[in-house]
Amino acid sequence: MSKKLREMLDSINAMKTEVKDLYAAGNDADAQAKMDELEALQAKFENLMKLEDDTVVPEVKPVDDRTVMDKFADSMRKKFRDMNEGTASAGGYTVPSDIQTQVNQFKKALVALEQLITVEKVSEPTGSRVYQTKTLSPVFATAAEAAEIGAGTDPAFQQVTYACEKRGAIFTVTDELLADSDANIPALLAQWIAEGDVRTTNAQVLAALNTLTTTAITNLDGIKNAVNVTLGQAYKGNAVIVTNDSGLNYLDTLKDDNQRYVLTPDLSNPGQLRLACGAVSVPIFVVPDSQLANPASGSYPFYVGDFKEFMHKYDLQSYTIKTTDVGTVNSVSAFENDLTYFRVTERNDFVKIDTGAAVKLTLTPPQS
Repeated sequence: MSKKLREMLDSINAMKTEVKDLYAAGNDADAQAKMDELEALQAKFENLMKLEDDTVVPEVKPVDDRTVMDKFADSMRKKFRDMNEGTASAGGYTVPSDIQTQVNQFKKALVALEQLITVEKVSEPTGSRVYQTKTLSPVFATAAEAAEIGAGTDPAFQQVTYACEKRGAIFTVTDELLADSDANIPALLAQWIAEGDVRTTNAQVLAALNTLTTTAITNLDGIKNAVNVTLGQAYKGNAVIVTNDSGLNYLDTLKDDNQRYVLTPDLSNPGQLRLACGAVSVPIFVVPDSQLANPASGSYPFYVGDFKEFMHKYDLQSYTIKTTDVGTVNSVSAFENDLTYFRVTERNDFVKIDTGAAVKLTLTPPQS
């Protein structure tokens, strides 16, 4: 395009602006006059363009900035598409982690059945105790004056023996772990061992209770009958009801005829629930389901009794922990393998003294 035509094109563009401004200002007459002048100039421009045969007018396309940016972004995404934090070598190594070495504890319930039975410290590994049998004393017969008085029934006795057994376990810890760990490994292990001692006693008590003949019941009256009749006056005053979480929940949903819950809290111990059995209020001792399972689906375990009369634990040696870094266990030398052995032992015996002091029940409510 020649210089003259470029100047004419500039004039056309300027005139277009003037026309727009006149219309915008409301000067329609002036705008129309200027529009006529613009059309004439534009027609002249087009005719001159046709005469310039020796000039090639290139097609000029506007630049689309958005398209350029999109293409750039696409190219960058393609170039770095493999970089991510999920793959360590592709960037994951650069992402920090929140790592703590302090050992946290999950909340768990571990009840000790030892508190229900009688624990007697002994100084000898074996021994015996003498008990008078349950034979009733005689009723004295009436005798006339100077008549012979009849013989009475003598009391009878029985002997209960114990023989303490050794129980224990060995735990192995590498010396590297003891040296490098931020956690107090010996303290954690000591706590673990203490829990094992509780579980060992619980297992012995439950095993003894499970030797009792099971009585099947279907409602709360079966428990009250066990307290009032089976145990009776000899044991009901110190009776305890042992059940699991499921059994407690069953009792806790029962109501009397006045829609009052049958379980009542102990005012001196708000965390303790009690069941009224006549004039006696019997405490409920709850063992987690994980440690005392239901006998069957829809059934609940109940042990009722004066457990201090039922069982004695003869404790010769409470659990003790010893360590060594030079001993050998199963042909593995602690010294040669850079280990530390933790050994726990205890010596005791669990003896059923009075099997009449406890009752084993399985409660299966009728299907509604």
